[in-house]
Amino acid sequence: MDTEAVIEVVVGFVAGLVIAVLTTPVGVSGAVFLLPVQLSVLAVPNPAVTPTNLLFNVVSGPGALLRYGRRGALAGPLTRLLLWGTLPGVVAGALIRVYAVPGPRAFRLIVAAFLLPLGVWLCLRTVRPGRAPAGPPPAPRTVTLLSLAVGVVGGIYGIGGGSILGPILVGRGMPVAVVGPAALASTFVTSIVGADRRGALRHPRRVERPAARSAEPLPARLAEPLSGPLGGTADGPLGGTAVGALRRIAGVQTRAGNPRPITRYGNPVLHRRCAEVTVFDDDLERLIADMFASMAAADGVGLAANQIGVDARIFVVDCPDATGTRIVAHVVNPVLHLPEDRGLDVDNEGCLSVPGVRADVGRPATSYVTGVDMHNNPVRIDGTGLLARCLQHETDHLDGMLYVDRLPAKQRKKLLKESAEAPPVGVTE
Repeated sequence: MDTEAVIEVVVGFVAGLVIAVLTTPVGVSGAVFLLPVQLSVLAVPNPAVTPTNLLFNVVSGPGALLRYGRRGALAGPLTRLLLWGTLPGVVAGALIRVYAVPGPRAFRLIVAAFLLPLGVWLCLRTVRPGRAPAGPPPAPRTVTLLSLAVGVVGGIYGIGGGSILGPILVGRGMPVAVVGPAALASTFVTSIVGADRRGALRHPRRVERPAARSAEPLPARLAEPLSGPLGGTADGPLGGTAVGALRRIAGVQTRAGNPRPITRYGNPVLHRRCAEVTVFDDDLERLIADMFASMAAADGVGLAANQIGVDARIFVVDCPDATGTRIVAHVVNPVLHLPEDRGLDVDNEGCLSVPGVRADVGRPATSYVTGVDMHNNPVRIDGTGLLARCLQHETDHLDGMLYVDRLPAKQRKKLLKESAEAPPVGVTE
């Protein structure tokens, strides 16, 4: 395990330990505080934070629940009301999370739209406690409806729901001693249900395998091709040094990979459609790790599997979008989606498999791909700017087309002649 991987493990362990110790005693598991660490520090790819947070809830809750159970604090009516509302809500939230808001931007907007007003409201009630309304706590029906709404948000966010419900109910005047056990029980049960639903919401993508035609033999259990992210270099708009530095600092998805040589134009594996992946196992995970390592060694922003000689529909990307947001991801069996308005954005493009040369190529300014990850979970990547070009470039690779194949014959012949004299990029044999 390299240094970056060790740092990520230590940071994740310490964050989980500290958050669980500080939050579980007051009736929340702490997943609501774990998200900033996941997205900003560990760069956990979306939507992996949701099942991770649900699992965190399941692991961190039993100790406090056992203590509450011995006291008889879980037998009250509030526990039942919260479960009746949050259980169906968290299932609906998991569906929304997977199929409606898989992208990181939409995910962050939904989280901010819900949690920011809640945080402001709680702060105001803390600094102005005298304005707390007198009278009875919320009616049972109100609690159930509130639990349903919070369950939906909790299913999207990956926190079960109790972490949001607890502060709301306490803010409405209910005692912490009553709310804490009920909220934690709700979080624990809904997290189990949410994790189960999230695991079930996979694309049942099992395609008949085409005849084997790989230029580099795959392990016996990985005979399906993967399509990989962009095979272009980071020259031009980004600059190879900047991209390489960013990748070394973040160390995302490049752990334990072994860089492989980049195949060059003319290799048969680059000029035919790659095969679908149907087996999702450790060999696939190792291949994807090798693809990230190969891309990093060549200072690329994307790489398809056939660019390291593997006939499989997989690609990896480490590329900024139009806003400058860095997207690091992989897609297995990708499907490219282009806008109805096919107006073209002409920009300079290069390819690791055609080193030393570049050319202007027209492509739609936006695009997105859908597919699955290495565990057969559904993924979607929305692309703008360079990322949109990257998604199209890498999908082309998986379909047996390189960017020079889109150029006029005379220009293509000239570029290929110049590239043949250029040194290879990345590692060599």
